[in-house]
Amino acid sequence: MMIEHVPNSDDIRLTFARSIEPLVTCMIDEKRELFKSREMWYLGMAPFFCLIHNIMLSDEGRSVMLSYNKLLPFIAQACCWRINRDDIVTDAMWLKLDASVSAACYDAQGVLYLVLDTSEFMGPLNLIASTPLLVKDPKCHVSIIAGFIQMMSNEKQIDTHFLKCIIDILIVNDKVDAQVIAELIKFGKRDDSSDQFVLKLMLVILGFDEEHDDIEKSDTRFAVAIQSGLLELVGKNGATEESILIAEALCTVSMHKKTSYALREKRSEISSVLLDNAQSSSTELVINIHDSLVFGTTYTCCNCLEEFDRSSVRFCSGCNVECYCSLSCQSESWKMGHDKACKDISNHIEELRDQNISETDIKRFEVLQNNVMMAGCRIIQLESDMLDGNDVLVDFRQYPTIIKPIIKDDIDQSDGCLKCTFISPVMYSSIVGNVVLHKCISSTRALKQVKVKVLSDTE
Repeated sequence: MMIEHVPNSDDIRLTFARSIEPLVTCMIDEKRELFKSREMWYLGMAPFFCLIHNIMLSDEGRSVMLSYNKLLPFIAQACCWRINRDDIVTDAMWLKLDASVSAACYDAQGVLYLVLDTSEFMGPLNLIASTPLLVKDPKCHVSIIAGFIQMMSNEKQIDTHFLKCIIDILIVNDKVDAQVIAELIKFGKRDDSSDQFVLKLMLVILGFDEEHDDIEKSDTRFAVAIQSGLLELVGKNGATEESILIAEALCTVSMHKKTSYALREKRSEISSVLLDNAQSSSTELVINIHDSLVFGTTYTCCNCLEEFDRSSVRFCSGCNVECYCSLSCQSESWKMGHDKACKDISNHIEELRDQNISETDIKRFEVLQNNVMMAGCRIIQLESDMLDGNDVLVDFRQYPTIIKPIIKDDIDQSDGCLKCTFISPVMYSSIVGNVVLHKCISSTRALKQVKVKVLSDTE
């Protein structure tokens, strides 16, 4: 008899909820000592989840059921038995009760979706997201959400719609770790039917989905996603809306500490995928990823504007932001006005410390400033034809990057230097505002770059 067809059914659900604690304890007991045989436990599991689902259709019944110790983790684990509990699956096969395990998994997914879809409390959500898959192995750190993604990859008698709904709810509520990101991208690479679903969720995870603006943009998650193959997936996916949005998002974070390191490590693989898929990808997509690779991974001398090897880097000991390929370039930059800029940068860092900003975020901010400075100098080199008589504003907050010439007045014409301003967004919530850096470059150096570019273009 189904409870919903009975008058005052919510009262009956509450009565059932308050009276079946012994049954719950019996069913979730790993030893199964209260059953006459293992077969009875397997045969009773699917009806047990159906009963739980029926009781939880009532708010009060759901509240009572969720108060029972270990019930919710057991339900979450049951959703993934077929892929992560070899002991249960093997046992059921020997007993010829494999269909019972499949039915139990399916019914458990229905219960879990009901809990996530109707609960107004974060407690169940946190518990489900952090529940390990293997009850017997305390060393197992695979989360339920990663298990669900593995199940979709495996496609063994599962309800994909249920799993996608559960995964979506957990991700939208920011229940994500590095393992989830890696599993999700791995699933997206499986076939063309999976990548759209994955890229939509990745926009949420990275904090660039407009419908879920409460999730903060994350340098750490972007770096993990890049290391897990996100940009290869974007390149293969072609000119879809999700791919273009992720490429645009990359432009705003490519110079942050962890993302820039990840780009350096994966630069060759990403470049290879872009080259292989250039025809199927939009020009906008390719340009945005290419620019992110160039500006987030190259080392540029902040004086002569030439690229140089990482092993030759020389940081200014005062600000730790400008870097040079040689001692002579460092000395020339100091004379060109870095002495003042260095003090301004150092004073800003001290102001951040006075605001109780953590040393970790301050270090990240310093790395960001350095990357912005090198990227800005790199753009000055690449766009040297804009330098004639102009100062330059380089704005990394837009994609593609905005390069705006600023006409000098007559008084400034003879000062012998090109004045540059570089602006970039900051991803750390504790540091408000943008990076704004000022740089003076010798007009002689700038003109040299123009001549070098003209010569290379005519050859």
